[in-house]
Amino acid sequence: MTGLTHLLVGGVIASRTKNVWLGMFFAFLSHFVFDFIPHNDYIYFYLNNWQIVYVSQVNIIILIIGGLLLLWLVRGFSLASFKIYLGAFFAVLPDISIGVGELFGFSYNFIDRVHMLLHTRWDLGELLFVRLTGGTLLHEPGSYLAWAENWHRISLSAWGNIGWGIEMAVELLVIVWAARFLRQIANGR
Repeated sequence: MTGLTHLLVGGVIASRTKNVWLGMFFAFLSHFVFDFIPHNDYIYFYLNNWQIVYVSQVNIIILIIGGLLLLWLVRGFSLASFKIYLGAFFAVLPDISIGVGELFGFSYNFIDRVHMLLHTRWDLGELLFVRLTGGTLLHEPGSYLAWAENWHRISLSAWGNIGWGIEMAVELLVIVWAARFLRQIANGR
């Protein structure tokens, strides 16, 4: 899932939890739950010319936009908004951990290993591409070049694009729902 989805969902989870510590914990866990759902991370490669996902300019821009959107949605500083900000931060922490590790050469700490273990290996576009068209992929890619080749193969398939379209629509619905929910909290409803 994109960083924006993790930010907003983490904020919603933390806002609905009475205990700040539990809110941070459940927001952190939500990252793994949402990354376990089959989804498309290839978009980062497409938008960023196949560079490393977690330290790509595209991912950083999405997180900055997400953070600014969160600030705009919540508007203000109170205990309720503080919980939302903490939840949002803890929800993207697994991706931040990998990005910082990639930048400074100490990646694959415990959080990173759990993240990669639980992260989906399939997305709906891949499943439709393989199951309905008999397409072949280089799975468990050991390099970003293999990921790029997989993306290119699937992008040529109508079924792959239909699957990706469904995934993006679902993620967009989650983003809109979370944003509306946080806006209602900010407006005192």
